[in-house]
Amino acid sequence: MFCSLVRRFSSLLTKDHLA
Repeated sequence: MFCSLVRRFSSLLTKDHLA
């Protein structure tokens, strides 16, 4: 569960950085 949350957060951060 935690791993999934972290992964999701990381994805959001990466998306923001790419944007």
